[in-house]
Amino acid sequence: LQVQLLPECLFFIVWGNIMTDWISDLTGGKLNETEFKKQFEGDFNSVHNNPVCPYCGNRSALVQGDTVYPHRPDLHNKNFYYCNYQHDPAYVGCHPGTKEPLGRLADANLRKLKSRTHQVFDPLWRQNHFDTRKHAYRWLAERLSIEEKDCHIGMFDEMTCTLAIGACYAKLKEFSNS
Repeated sequence: LQVQLLPECLFFIVWGNIMTDWISDLTGGKLNETEFKKQFEGDFNSVHNNPVCPYCGNRSALVQGDTVYPHRPDLHNKNFYYCNYQHDPAYVGCHPGTKEPLGRLADANLRKLKSRTHQVFDPLWRQNHFDTRKHAYRWLAERLSIEEKDCHIGMFDEMTCTLAIGACYAKLKEFSNS
């Protein structure tokens, strides 16, 4: 039996040996090829769960707070999703101690609008105009004609923030007139 190796096969055999040596050098001999692939695939797959940036369509990167707020040491160890590919930085924080985003990535303009939305929405439930925060969100969802499960200021885009601000102003005015 005679085996003939094609040049392409030789390339992959040599490449495989080079990669094995490279992995060993890279990890100081601590990981073999299988362990390295598991670790790499885990990192690769976790990137594919990162939120998509609404401004460029790329996956965001999970970063620490010192990337987003270098002047705020109190935020340095918190998780954020961040993207600045061909646009101004867009980011969103994560729920404490997790990699779960608090909302959607937002650029400076949307962050200002979300903040303004909270300024007019939060008094509705904090000043007992509604029984609970949940009831206030239920009212807002009805006013915006969206599902209650989708009614979270952290997930709003510019238009939804603008509509919510208007609805909340009207409701606050209604309460002040009664």
